[in-house]
Amino acid sequence: MFARSRWTSCWATIDCRLAQVTDQEYWRDYKLIRDDVSVAIRAFYTYIEAHKCAENNRIYKEISKEAPFWQLQPYGLQATFFIVLGRIFDKDKDAHSIRKFINATVQHKGYFSKHALANRKSTPQGKPDWLDDFVQQAHEPSVKEIEALSEALKPHEEKYKSVYGPIRHQVFAHTALKDSDKVSALFSRTQISDIEDTLYFLQDLLEAIWQLGHNGIKPILGTRSRDYEDKNRAKQAARRVLESLS
Repeated sequence: MFARSRWTSCWATIDCRLAQVTDQEYWRDYKLIRDDVSVAIRAFYTYIEAHKCAENNRIYKEISKEAPFWQLQPYGLQATFFIVLGRIFDKDKDAHSIRKFINATVQHKGYFSKHALANRKSTPQGKPDWLDDFVQQAHEPSVKEIEALSEALKPHEEKYKSVYGPIRHQVFAHTALKDSDKVSALFSRTQISDIEDTLYFLQDLLEAIWQLGHNGIKPILGTRSRDYEDKNRAKQAARRVLESLS
């Protein structure tokens, strides 16, 4: 099809030794972790937008008519968010987590070679006419670029471990804490901006990997809009539902 670069040949050799995950399995795992991130984003922003809507007197009046039902919704959204966030950042070796997926990304760098991209874009009917030019212009990342994605994840793992993991484990997963003051102390360490930063990072990271693997676009984190689809859909849906009550 076209000559392989030095990196392509090198990565192909590496992946022969580390062939624990096929290309198809890798992208299946991508979808699983992407689905969890999407759920976390939608739960968080639905919760935030619902609180904003409830500040409207007309909406608050309607919600108050069925108070037990509406009081349950924030708890359900919080529980969903913390449980799913726990799955995403789980360090157990058998867990399907963002760390496990990123480790697979680093170990199987050959999935991002031009050769792999050409195979991914080919069809059972053969090679599209535009493919050679498309692949020739595609970005083939260096080892350093792939490993930088793993490094970028570490601060968010640390934040989860120190602040959000304890809430997940002690409040929502196991109810280890019954003292309301201690529960409040855990929540007092949370910041909406921190959560938004982490959710945006996860969205950004996964989008960068998808674009690299399927379109050969260089992975540069932090350049995508923070008004991403899952966030906006969650906020718009919550507002439509609550405004329909008044």
